Amino acid sequence: MAELERRFSANNMSMLHAVCALMPGSVNFLDADILQPMAAHNTRNIDDFNLDLRQVKRMIARKTTDNTMPDFDSKGDELLAFAKFVSKYDESFYELNRLIGIAVTLPAVAQPGFGGGGTGGLGNGSPPAGSRAEPLVSGSGAQPPESS
Repeated sequence: MAELERRFSANNMSMLHAVCALMPGSVNFLDADILQPMAAHNTRNIDDFNLDLRQVKRMIARKTTDNTMPDFDSKGDELLAFAKFVSKYDESFYELNRLIGIAVTLPAVAQPGFGGGGTGGLGNGSPPAGSRAEPLVSGSGAQPPESS
């Protein structure tokens, strides 16, 4: 934990905790307090996000009671499995679906080497000691395509 605190700012740590709170099986799954910093930074309407969060919790409880809730226990893919589940209801849970989509892409964008060796703003630009992280974009100083 000390290594994470050394490498990441408090603001970025709150974003990482929020990503974890979007993973089924997490002790903080869909915890509104943990998700608020990420939601405030990435949603257009925080009130709609809070409503989405309350409603998806109710739907999950109902589906769990009815034994119609899908299993998200595929280790390593919990977030992606949950994203696919929520995307079926994207019109009903627009802000939550949008936030989950951002969370799913963070690990790819945060890879060392993306955008000229940075970490997408999530770290200090150097991979953890002993990691085998490969840059998403080969070559030094490569930049992702700009949108017009």
